[in-house]
Amino acid sequence: MKGKALYLIIGALGMVALIVCFVIGALYRMDWLIFLGFGICVADFLAVGIAYGVKFIRELNADLKKNAQQERTPEEEAELLEKINSAKTREESLKARAEYYGEGAENAGDLISSAFGFSKEGKEAFKKAPASEKAKPVLIFVWLGLMLLTFMAGILLSSARIQPTGFIIMGVGGGLFFLTIIGFLIYSLVERRNYYSAPKSSKYRKPKKVVRRGVVKRCEVHSQHVIGRRTPKISGTLYQIWVWTSATEPLVRLVCSRKYMKNERVSFTETRGIRVKRRIIE
Repeated sequence: MKGKALYLIIGALGMVALIVCFVIGALYRMDWLIFLGFGICVADFLAVGIAYGVKFIRELNADLKKNAQQERTPEEEAELLEKINSAKTREESLKARAEYYGEGAENAGDLISSAFGFSKEGKEAFKKAPASEKAKPVLIFVWLGLMLLTFMAGILLSSARIQPTGFIIMGVGGGLFFLTIIGFLIYSLVERRNYYSAPKSSKYRKPKKVVRRGVVKRCEVHSQHVIGRRTPKISGTLYQIWVWTSATEPLVRLVCSRKYMKNERVSFTETRGIRVKRRIIE
C-alpha cells in the first residue's frame, strides 16, 4: 500500500508541474514553459507507469515460479478460485487470475503463451501426441492465420482503390475468422449444456451402454461463468480431461465438474449409437 501511495504522489507531482507551468506560461505569454509543463507531466506518467509495471511483473514472476514448482491439487484449485473471488483491488485480481490461469507458467512470458493455448502441460502433451492429434490444432491455427492474411489483403486492396474486390476479400477473411471463433464458442456452450442436461433414454431402442475406466493424463479448464470486469467473480467451473484407456486407443476427452490429478483413475459410461457418447461418473 505504501508503494502504491508513493506512485500516486509522484504522479500527482507531474500534474502539479503541468498546472504551474501552464498558469505561469499563460500569464507571461511564455509558450515554451507551457510545452515544458506538458513534457514534464508526460515523462512523469511514463516513468511511474514503467516503474509500476516492472514492480508488478517481478512480483508476479515470483508468485508464478513458486506455484509452478508443485502440481496443483483440487484443494489448491479451490483456494486459487476463492482468491480471485475475494480480491478487493484490480491488482490483487490480476495476480490471482494470472496464478490460476498460468497452467504451470514460471514467468510472464510463459503466461502469455498459455493465453494462446500453449501452456507448459499443453506443449508437453502436443510433443507426445500422435501425428493425427497434432494435425488438428495445427490446421486450426493455419486456417485462422490464412483468414487474417485474407482480411489484411482486402484492406491493402481497398487502400489501393481496387474496389469492390478489396471489400469482398476483406469481408470474406474477417467474416470467416469471426465465424470460426463463434463456432468454437458455440461448441463449448453446447458441451456445457449437454453436461448439465440429463441423458435421454429412447422408448423404442435402448442403446448399448458400457462402463469404462481409464487414467487421467491431462486436466484443463473447459468453461466458466465470469461476472464483473475490474474484479471479476468466477463460478460454475467445468474442466476437460484426457483419459488413457489402452495402448491401442487415442486419449478420450471428457467434461467434468472438478479438478482431477494426473494419473488419477476415473470411470465413464460409453454409449454407442449413431455417434459415441461418453459421460464421466462422478
